[in-house]
Amino acid sequence: MPTNQMYGSTFSLCLAIGLSSICWALFLIPAAIWLPNASNIDEPESSSIKPDDDWTFSLEIAAAWTRLGVMLCWWEIKCLQHTFRFLAAWFLLSDGFTTITSSAILFGKTTLHMEALSPTLIGAITPFSGIIGSLVSPILQHQFMWSNL
Repeated sequence: MPTNQMYGSTFSLCLAIGLSSICWALFLIPAAIWLPNASNIDEPESSSIKPDDDWTFSLEIAAAWTRLGVMLCWWEIKCLQHTFRFLAAWFLLSDGFTTITSSAILFGKTTLHMEALSPTLIGAITPFSGIIGSLVSPILQHQFMWSNL
């Protein structure tokens, strides 16, 4: 781990963050390849999507925002109530989790005067613990016959 070997210097933190960003970018390449482009999606004729000859990044972004706007129409939300409730709950949970984690790391660094490695480890261990908890809790609920209510 660069932060440990370089004694928690600022450069070591930049290096650790940069390396983790490279890992995320490498993991996102398969997703970008596997996802279909917008020209493969069946849409009404009034769509702003152009044939592959006229494809540009800005037109693709505009078309994606247009599709999102159509998807967020009230009649669409009424048809997919449970999906939109899940998405809203997920947004609130993930935003809350990120805010709490960032605030805790900032508090640890500034007020508790932690070394640079400690908040970095907290930032990595916290999501991992959440994943483990979400996988273990259904098993425990089933084993001890606990209810969600």
